[in-house]
Amino acid sequence: MWRTLRAWEGRTVVVPVDGEAARGELQAVTRHALVLAHVAVAGREAPLDGVLVVPLPVSYVQVV
Repeated sequence: MWRTLRAWEGRTVVVPVDGEAARGELQAVTRHALVLAHVAVAGREAPLDGVLVVPLPVSYVQVV
């Protein structure tokens, strides 16, 4: 999975995080995690500061 996702680095993606959808720029993909920047989480008013590290595997990755 991680090898396929490397092609999408720099693109905006949506991934599940604790039952919510997180949308951000895919900065890096490792064997164990996705790193997202400029993240907005559904249900929150303000975007997150810094980066969000999402452990793999995830149930889906939507490229937008």
